[in-house]
Amino acid sequence: MRVLISLLTLCALFLGAGAPASAQEETCTLSVLTYNVKGLWWPLASGRAGALDRITQQLIAQRKAGIAPDVIVLQEAFRQDAKDIAKRAGYAHIVYGPTSADAPAHIRSQADQDFIDARQFLKGEEQGKLIGSGLVIASRYPIARHAKAAFPRHACAGYDCLAAKGVLLAHITVPGLDVPIAVATTHLNSRVASGVSVERANYAFAWQVDALDAFFRRHVTADSPLIFAGDFNAAPFPKRKSILFQQRGRRSGLAFLKAGSDALIEQASAATLLDANKVKDRHYMKDGRRAHVTASAYRISFGKEPSGGMLSDHIGYEVTYRFTPAQPPVPGNLVAVLDQ
Repeated sequence: MRVLISLLTLCALFLGAGAPASAQEETCTLSVLTYNVKGLWWPLASGRAGALDRITQQLIAQRKAGIAPDVIVLQEAFRQDAKDIAKRAGYAHIVYGPTSADAPAHIRSQADQDFIDARQFLKGEEQGKLIGSGLVIASRYPIARHAKAAFPRHACAGYDCLAAKGVLLAHITVPGLDVPIAVATTHLNSRVASGVSVERANYAFAWQVDALDAFFRRHVTADSPLIFAGDFNAAPFPKRKSILFQQRGRRSGLAFLKAGSDALIEQASAATLLDANKVKDRHYMKDGRRAHVTASAYRISFGKEPSGGMLSDHIGYEVTYRFTPAQPPVPGNLVAVLDQ
């Protein structure tokens, strides 16, 4: 009951004491855009300078119109002009993902060693990390602290091994909540585009999911609501979804997460004739001990241009989350939640 009163009081202070209860709840929200901006260089991609600039200009226009997302998470922001999108668009608080120097040497088993021994030079698996993760989180609200980690050096398959893929997390202080909201993003190993067999790509994918599991155990407690958005390379493949949320004895993978965007994407698909399978990226979420999180709205921010083309090979879309008092409280650390 104290938590309920505390959270409603904070919302009231933020809104003004005269606001009705329903409006108070609605204002404890956060909108999060996820967008793979295809920030690659020629000859891997052409025309990117102009496209990245248009992405930036559209975000600037959204901010001037008062409709820009509160938080943006970017993937494939490899080029400097891709990394600079958030800064140029006016976001005051920005953190960047791991670099090529951050990938640890970690091998879990003989199966991992066998996987490493089967590397293919011509598929980019022996050259090392040539570029960083391409991950960016930017927020209109202060970032209290952040964490990042590259996946283990050999937890990759095919051309994906050239990038230091990993995970980036920001704890964001949002008006109306007495606990920071954890927002994370990642870019998991591609499937066919990796250039190697699906079986090999899936092995790397599963290894990366294990790394994510360990990362969240270290950096997110049950106090914090979690929004996890990015390029998971899992939809619409049942095998990959199984890997992402599989049960492994007392370990739970990422099974503590709830789908944050799947139902909204399906609704939008029916309304706009959008093929849900072409929405490659996803949002997931976790309740906090002090706040329950609900995905309440979906908006495509970057889709088809008036010319018919797109500014990336991905759709950029945002989900608005609503936060309400969580009842009953859950245990005080994420490890306890996962091991229940």
